[in-house]
Amino acid sequence: MKLELEAVTFDQAARIAAEMTKTFAIPVQAHTALIAEDTEDNRKRLKPQVEETLYMPGLQENQMTEMANLARAVFDLQSVTASPATDTIVLRGDPDNLKILNATYDGLLNGSSDVLLDVKLYEVDRSNTRNIGFQLPSSIGIFSIAQEAQQLVTANQSLINQAIASGVIKPTGNAFTDLLTEAAFLIGSGVASAAQFGNLIGTVGNGIALSGVYISSGATINLLLNSSDVRMLDALKVRAGTNQDATFRAGTRYPIMTSQYTYGVQGSVASSVAGLNINGTSVGSLLQQYLGNNQVSVPQVQYEDLGITLKATPVILRAGTVQVKLDLKIESLGSGSLNNIPVLNSRQLTSIATIPAGQTALLASEVSSSEMKSVQGLPGLSELPGFQSTTNSNKTVSTGELLITITPHIVRDRGLRIASRPLLLPFNPNPSTSTFIEPPPPPPPPPPQTAPQNPQPTQMPNGIPPNAVPQRPVTPPAGTTPTPQ
Repeated sequence: MKLELEAVTFDQAARIAAEMTKTFAIPVQAHTALIAEDTEDNRKRLKPQVEETLYMPGLQENQMTEMANLARAVFDLQSVTASPATDTIVLRGDPDNLKILNATYDGLLNGSSDVLLDVKLYEVDRSNTRNIGFQLPSSIGIFSIAQEAQQLVTANQSLINQAIASGVIKPTGNAFTDLLTEAAFLIGSGVASAAQFGNLIGTVGNGIALSGVYISSGATINLLLNSSDVRMLDALKVRAGTNQDATFRAGTRYPIMTSQYTYGVQGSVASSVAGLNINGTSVGSLLQQYLGNNQVSVPQVQYEDLGITLKATPVILRAGTVQVKLDLKIESLGSGSLNNIPVLNSRQLTSIATIPAGQTALLASEVSSSEMKSVQGLPGLSELPGFQSTTNSNKTVSTGELLITITPHIVRDRGLRIASRPLLLPFNPNPSTSTFIEPPPPPPPPPPQTAPQNPQPTQMPNGIPPNAVPQRPVTPPAGTTPTPQ
């Protein structure tokens, strides 16, 4: 067979000849090659075989088995031996096929992409309390001064007698005057006290009928301002592989008692079975022997994670964006309890968001506000112009803000790598390499050539073209007459 090719290289001509003749070449020496018919048997029989030992430390037994099955099923290698004990896989095949298999293993074992998640929580809590005004007494009462003084003196009669004997109290002979003097002595010395005398604002009547007017409490002037501003910033950085779960916890594990059980024998139980015997042995002694004499309470405790718990699963998409599956939980102890079990404050966010790499996205925002106002004063009087100062005003304003942002960063990018081979192998003059000689692109076609156009002669002023041959004047011979043309 003779082939004539033009404008091709030797490699291209060899490749075309192999495809047209259905043959393949195996280099034997530097300038000698063996030509054989391109059949599966000839390729298995004549193609050089290479044995490789691949070391894959850290793989489990099932992973080693999957790697060996990949070589058998996809790359059609018949001689594959996996040894999980030594972390090796022994392969035998042609060099071209093994090179592509090695590139595939390299892409699988070098790891996937990693994403660094930068999560920030901004929390601002403000509280403002103002208590300004007068707090006037809310009630007025009247009492019998003689009766109240008699109760104080009767309760401290021995002390009154000592004061009279020592000359501290000098009786005047008037029973009512002496009673008031003795009551004033007890109150002034701090031995006895009475709310009516402490808040006395006036008296009514005279003698035994003397009555006192008192108020329930004294007037109070309130000038209180209490303001608090709490700012918190929690910055979390978590690195995770693509499509891999990452969990981060920061805080404490708080024990909460949910229930309790008691074992042991009470004395009432032992006494109630007194006189009962089993094979001559008292039932009460048996219960105390095996269950104990005293009761023991064992609590059932459940631990709760207080603080921040973050679970994230990033996935890198083809467009360079990162899809994040986020589960964020914030728990803290509340101020109250229910059946001796503390109440927990909980905030939880579950979201799936797609965010461009390196850009910040707002995941959640919470703004809470509460206002409590109370007014205390006299009905009607506090509403009159000029008497507003007699009103006590208590106002509390509380606001809270929570902001959650996330910024993904791709810190280790693993692009898509494809190792492929054509079904009809082209000619490869160097089979020890995995690079097939591809034909160069055909040269661009030459631009179309146009026929040259003769330029039109330019007429001179005398009417003779510039490229015309000059004519000589012709003189007819003598005796002849020129014939007109």
